[in-house]
Amino acid sequence: MKLKKNILVSGFFYLFLFVTNIGIAGSILGTYEQVTVSKPKAVKISANNVKIVKDTKETKKIWVKNFLSDDIYAVKHTSNEDTEIYVIPEQNTKQYSVKSGCIVYSEDRIILSIDNKNDCRGINSEDYKDVKIGSGGIKAGDVSISSSGVSTSGVKVGKEGVKVSGEILKGIQYIGEKID
Repeated sequence: MKLKKNILVSGFFYLFLFVTNIGIAGSILGTYEQVTVSKPKAVKISANNVKIVKDTKETKKIWVKNFLSDDIYAVKHTSNEDTEIYVIPEQNTKQYSVKSGCIVYSEDRIILSIDNKNDCRGINSEDYKDVKIGSGGIKAGDVSISSSGVSTSGVKVGKEGVKVSGEILKGIQYIGEKID
């Protein structure tokens, strides 16, 4: 009888450890302190820490609070044990009209990008529609790889080094460090 009791207590203890680890490990939910932000001058970003919370009805939906004038939502795209990726669909706030965006969470840090197709490349299936392989190299959408280097919209990597155009900094980019 004592052995059964010990096994039962041990089982509950291990179940508790398992459940609490699932709830804590690698979750995008929480509060983030701004590390850096790039945005148009006209866009006002809240001075408060950004908070990400679950939607009360839809399991794949989250809300980003204290970022723009209104809360914005995102929908889970993919996740694994290290990274979560969310898509920000088109939506309007009082001060900014969001066309598209994404949030990438990894290692207690988020990268939130709005209206910059370079940051969210690869999430949309249209990013892969024009794939060509030939003697000149490989081309997929606006990314090309050849013997002279790698180039994509706004960035060229070659023998002369890395060249970046202003297109890379379009829209809003926010990096935040998780504080709780």
